[in-house]
Amino acid sequence: MSQRKFVSGEGRETSFERPVAEKAIVQDKTYFLRVKEYPWLSIASLIATLLMWEMVSRMEWVPPLFLPAPSGILVEGWTMVKTGLVFEHIFASLSRILLGFLIACSLGVLVGILIGFYSIPEAVGNPIIAATFPIPKIAILPLLILWLGIGEASKVAVIALGVFFPMVINVYTGVKNVDPLLIKAALSLG
Repeated sequence: MSQRKFVSGEGRETSFERPVAEKAIVQDKTYFLRVKEYPWLSIASLIATLLMWEMVSRMEWVPPLFLPAPSGILVEGWTMVKTGLVFEHIFASLSRILLGFLIACSLGVLVGILIGFYSIPEAVGNPIIAATFPIPKIAILPLLILWLGIGEASKVAVIALGVFFPMVINVYTGVKNVDPLLIKAALSLG
């Protein structure tokens, strides 16, 4: 068996030297999302669904409180747009989201840096975060309503909890993955 000498820049294995694997058969999981042959069938099924919904609502097989008719939804939606009420509600929702996001980001970055840099907060914080992160935040809503009331505070708290844990985990991971030499260089350079 002879040893071949390689010139710098020349690969040791090329596609000519080793067998190429056959293309793997990949199942297209999004095929059902693409409409190729019968585009009218998708439109017809959507219209049929809306008509059935309208019929079920109009005949009151399901109470309108639980399943209002699509026509009623459109009429009420247009009324809310004309009066400006929908924009009022959108503004309230966006302000809740922004407030919850800001609270969670500031606390999440702080906690993530603390448990990333220092060993005692890491020893205390990691098990708590690992235990509470998997809990669906909406499942905590009844407790938050009991503690904070049914007003804005409980809604903002659910949003903040939803953002807090991913923020802590990402900041902690980022801090842990920083090269210690870079930190020493930054400290020595001021």
